[in-house]
Amino acid sequence: MIRRYLILILCFIATTQYNEAARFDAVTEIGSSAHAIALGNIKGFNTTAHALFENPAALVHVKNMSFSSFTTQLLEETRYINTSIAYRLPWGVIGLGYMEVGVPNIDETRPDPGNSERFISIGTFSFKNSVYKLAYQHSIHSGLHVGASYSLFSNQISSTRGSGYTLDIGMLYQMKHLDISMQAKNISNTFVSYSTGGKESLPTTLTVAGRYQWRDLQFLAQMTKVIDLNLLSFGLAYHPYFFNTMTLYLGSKQSDTVGRVTHSYTGGARLALFGLYMDYALETSHHLQLDYKHYVSISLNL
Repeated sequence: MIRRYLILILCFIATTQYNEAARFDAVTEIGSSAHAIALGNIKGFNTTAHALFENPAALVHVKNMSFSSFTTQLLEETRYINTSIAYRLPWGVIGLGYMEVGVPNIDETRPDPGNSERFISIGTFSFKNSVYKLAYQHSIHSGLHVGASYSLFSNQISSTRGSGYTLDIGMLYQMKHLDISMQAKNISNTFVSYSTGGKESLPTTLTVAGRYQWRDLQFLAQMTKVIDLNLLSFGLAYHPYFFNTMTLYLGSKQSDTVGRVTHSYTGGARLALFGLYMDYALETSHHLQLDYKHYVSISLNL
């Protein structure tokens, strides 16, 4: 029974309102890949197709074609997946992506007429929150890149459906030792319509991140502004010259949990072999039944 309540709370968090805005798009904040999560969920520097879920300008790193996939279990019955593909054209890079969090077969109950302290099952329902993305990246010159992505949201809780769309834009500025990533999410049509006639807002989110390279180390920092919260993340990547197929990650991040700032720590590693990138991330959990959360993502760059 406790697990069922936790699942319902997760569904509520993904669709509820707070501070005059809704987080219908909360599915996108779970993390786009194990690589990003391991660095404290710092976005904008991914070198695979996963970049279209972060800063579309970072698709500049796709040389020809890239395939990416990411999945994890948030709770025992709650599954999160995303998959993406990016392809370079003569005038830029285009990408397609899909992400989903869903819970099947949730018990629908009502009080037992013969015993008010008991509940009886009257059936089941499902929860699914999905995002479809189309992205495009263009280079202004060798150090300045811009991108945009169109997102289509779809939400279903039992027989209630919601849908909406929005636009994200991003910029990546590359220098010799320093890279700057900037992204604005939900800058147009920032609301979602429900089959019941109701509407919810999608808050505009601004993210600025920096990455500094010093020898085998990369130092990363990020600030995200969502509504009236300023969320900070810090990351460290170590790519040893004597073992260039392996990269180690550490990170810390602040998260927006229904208007409340929470802190967590992350770590992980990447193994890169012949264009195949295998990433693993470990994150401290605020869930009472979990000490850590584990994530795995795979990408293939051709």
